[in-house]
Amino acid sequence: MQALINFSLALYPQGFGIGLGYGTNKMLSGEIAFITADMWNIKFIFGSQIPNGTEGEYYDTINWDEFSEDHIKEGSYWSRIDLGIGKTFGNFYINGILGYAPKTLYRNCFDEFHILGDNGYYHKTVKGGGKINIGADLGVYIDKFYIGLDASTVGGINAKIGFIFL
Repeated sequence: MQALINFSLALYPQGFGIGLGYGTNKMLSGEIAFITADMWNIKFIFGSQIPNGTEGEYYDTINWDEFSEDHIKEGSYWSRIDLGIGKTFGNFYINGILGYAPKTLYRNCFDEFHILGDNGYYHKTVKGGGKINIGADLGVYIDKFYIGLDASTVGGINAKIGFIFL
């Protein structure tokens, strides 16, 4: 019983942090980090590509193949929802990242009669599947702040900065 109590106290969060990052794949990401008494790091990372290529007003009431004469451009963008777990060594930390990355397909459209969208421009989206996102996260603590890099299969390389509340 004592071992279970010691284990649970070791995992009790001793601090938490919030951070923001931006990277090579135009991925804007945010994270919430927890630091345990044994210096384990647990992070929840989320993000999306910004800008994502969509133009005009968004319409979710129009089917994907409706008004095909209005289609002017199509593309896709990724989002990410990840869990990072790792360890702190002195002022440095390293985490493994595992998560899911949903893909969104979009079509930018133009309505020459200006019934839909601002100035006739609008877009529509549909789910485009997804894939597993894996990567690594490393950085350094400087007083109450941290700076770091994460690299993942979907997010590319992201530079980030955050604040730690102890």
